[in-house]
Amino acid sequence: MVNRYGRTQRFREAIQAVQRLSTSAHARGRRDDRERWVKLYAEVQKIYRECSPAAAKEMCRLALEAEDERVRSVCLGMVLEGAWGKPREYDPEAEAPKKAPPFDPSLYMTEEQWPQCIVVPT
Repeated sequence: MVNRYGRTQRFREAIQAVQRLSTSAHARGRRDDRERWVKLYAEVQKIYRECSPAAAKEMCRLALEAEDERVRSVCLGMVLEGAWGKPREYDPEAEAPKKAPPFDPSLYMTEEQWPQCIVVPT
């Protein structure tokens, strides 16, 4: 069910779960507090995963139809990143020209020409 703000019931439940997490400041330090956080985090994650197809559709709609170009720009980046993954870091070593091997004159001469190049000091 979608309310007048376009939020689904599950999304509202996720917001309430996050609010429950943040209002437990007085309970910090208790032994069961960590277990409670883990359970609530898993619950929020489950809700987000259920809502992710609808969120992806809305992100695509905003990327194509939003009036503000800043919104379109951010949404386009998120859609591309979700579809293709984050771009790789630039590695200048990968594109650097390969170092030439040391000069070897024997590669440019036949065996018969090689002895003629040897200079004997007199």
